[in-house]
Amino acid sequence: MSARNSNTSPKRGARKTAKPLPKRAFTRKAVLLHLQDRAGQRFAPKQIAHMFQRATVEARKLLDALFEEGLVRSGVDGTTRVFYIAGPQDQPRTSDRIVGRGELKGWEAGLRRFEALCMTVRR
Repeated sequence: MSARNSNTSPKRGARKTAKPLPKRAFTRKAVLLHLQDRAGQRFAPKQIAHMFQRATVEARKLLDALFEEGLVRSGVDGTTRVFYIAGPQDQPRTSDRIVGRGELKGWEAGLRRFEALCMTVRR
């Protein structure tokens, strides 16, 4: 007989059972802290509900209240409403282009010459 006990060895193809998630407090502060720790990441109400082991309706009501107070932002990803706190990637970028200064070159210069030619006919 083999040294391994057949009752304790895992069977091939057997699924591992998932451990239940520890129950977390479902408060405004806890949800807001969760979103702040993951700034820039977008969450659907269903995801928040799963993290805190609550109904999706409860999570949606809480997220809507946080949105109304301006503590979180909201957007749409496909057909799903998502909530998030702005991260560094969400900040508007400043333009690197210099508008109205400098000398035009290439295609832009050609457009400007054509515009000037068209305007000379009007004079």
